[in-house]
Amino acid sequence: MNCKFKFLSIEPIIGEDIGNKNGKYLYRESELEWYEKIISDCKANYIPVFVKQLGTHLKEKLSLKDRHGGNIDEFANKLKVREFPKEKRVCDNCGYLFSDLSESLGVCMSCGLDRNKRRGNEEY
Repeated sequence: MNCKFKFLSIEPIIGEDIGNKNGKYLYRESELEWYEKIISDCKANYIPVFVKQLGTHLKEKLSLKDRHGGNIDEFANKLKVREFPKEKRVCDNCGYLFSDLSESLGVCMSCGLDRNKRRGNEEY
């Protein structure tokens, strides 16, 4: 799929799905380890991750002040992650849409063009 931004919003958190369903007097059990695993997996695969809130279950368990566990100042440092997807670039040579991995490497995964090398005065 060629688009400028791709993202995933997953609620509620059940196991290692991120997000947490918060409704009036309804909340599901969640564990910090689930958030940590998702953050780790996303970072390993160059996927931005945004932790909006920890949910009512963890709010109660950790004695957080925000009723939905959404105050980032109350999060452990490793959970203070609020990244946004970057606008994707297209390869000047073949038109391939750069993935986060190819963007970070600076090399087109389709044609192999190294954007870090210069052609004339143009920089890729």
